[in-house]
Amino acid sequence: MKNYLLVFVAMVVLAFFAGSGNAQPNNQSASGSGYNGQIKYPGFYQADLLYVKINGSKIIQAIPHHDRLKYVTCSDALDHLHREGKWQGHLKPDGSCASYDEPAEYTMGNRLNYDEQQTTN
Repeated sequence: MKNYLLVFVAMVVLAFFAGSGNAQPNNQSASGSGYNGQIKYPGFYQADLLYVKINGSKIIQAIPHHDRLKYVTCSDALDHLHREGKWQGHLKPDGSCASYDEPAEYTMGNRLNYDEQQTTN
């Protein structure tokens, strides 16, 4: 009888751990974000513009010198902006990478629209 009870407890424990895996919902990427840069999200912000918040500020502003990705030459920034719609770092006026000290938060308008949509749902 003890053997049956032990087998039963082991099966329950295994079933519990098997059901607690890291499965992602279909609309979410492995990073935990459901953002998809291929989809144009409706909202206040212009989807193809790059916006910045400096040093944790709540103020979001468009960037006059490189407001579109075609002006950004920093490959790390471009990779994150295309994939996630946001990046933390510094860009030089010519769009190349700068120091990571006290990074600014760069976000595409499309990502801002997506984030706004998520807070209202």
